[in-house]
Amino acid sequence: MPFEVTALVPITGAETLGVHLGKHHQAYVDGANRLMEPMAKKFETAVEVISFARSIEAHGLLEQAGQALNHGFFWTCHQAAGLTRPDGSLEIAINGKFGDFAGFTDAAIALGKSRVGSGWIWLVADHEGAVRLELTRDAETLLDDPSLVVLLVCDIWEHAYYLDRASDRAGWIDGFFGQLADWSMAKTRYEDGLSREPDAA
Repeated sequence: MPFEVTALVPITGAETLGVHLGKHHQAYVDGANRLMEPMAKKFETAVEVISFARSIEAHGLLEQAGQALNHGFFWTCHQAAGLTRPDGSLEIAINGKFGDFAGFTDAAIALGKSRVGSGWIWLVADHEGAVRLELTRDAETLLDDPSLVVLLVCDIWEHAYYLDRASDRAGWIDGFFGQLADWSMAKTRYEDGLSREPDAA
């Protein structure tokens, strides 16, 4: 992590970060590695692992690798500078879709509250620049979809927020997108995605 374990307080406490990163995420990485160990095959990326697991219907490996991939990207979506907002071309796209940033966070909260159980809220764009929110469950990932440019993801599993705010999922989603999300990184991914062909994203 590019910051101290206390840097995300008060949205994410040090204990939550330690449990989430050191136990849950690490368990998925270890689980995927354990399942791949007997395979006489080398993989360069987690996306390759997921593609292979799908092709042979290795559901256990797909679950572990998908969780590891999603969590790995989730951590890159954080910054420790405090209150942030999208700007530039990404701000224009978000305002065009949701009205303004408040409309975006309201939509993200509503989407997250609609999911009973674990899942992920994704901010994605197509290669023409249209943004939208997507919701996936469990280990499902959008990071291997070449038709999408994935900008941010918010983990809505309870282990992401329960120690800090009990069952307040709405507060967690609002805090993540409003104070933790790395909108600078998201804008870079957005602008890079517009300049690429869909099969190269």
